[in-house]
Amino acid sequence: MNPADLRQMDDAALNEQLDIAHGRWRELRFDDAVGKLTNTSEIRKLRRTVAQVHTILTERRMAAAVAAGEPLTPRRKSAKRTPVHQPRRQRVGSGRT
Repeated sequence: MNPADLRQMDDAALNEQLDIAHGRWRELRFDDAVGKLTNTSEIRKLRRTVAQVHTILTERRMAAAVAAGEPLTPRRKSAKRTPVHQPRRQRVGSGRT
C-alpha cells in the first residue's frame, strides 16, 4: 500500500493493517528460514509497510499532543541503562612476576 492510501484510513484500520502485516512478515521470515521463500523482496515490502504505518500513527499521536498543548516527548518502550564500566581488577596470585 502506498502512504496516501494509508493516511486515508482511521487508526483502527491502521492497527488492523499493522497486525496483518506483522503476521505475514512472521510467516515470510519462517518460510525464508526453511528455504521455502522464493520472492525475498516481499519481506522488504512488508517491512516498509510496517514502518509507514508506524510513522503515520506517530504523526497522528504527535499532532494530537500539539493540539492538546502537551509537550512533544518521544515515547520510549523502556528506560535502558548504560552499563557502568568499572576498572579491571588486578589478578592476585596469578604467578606472574
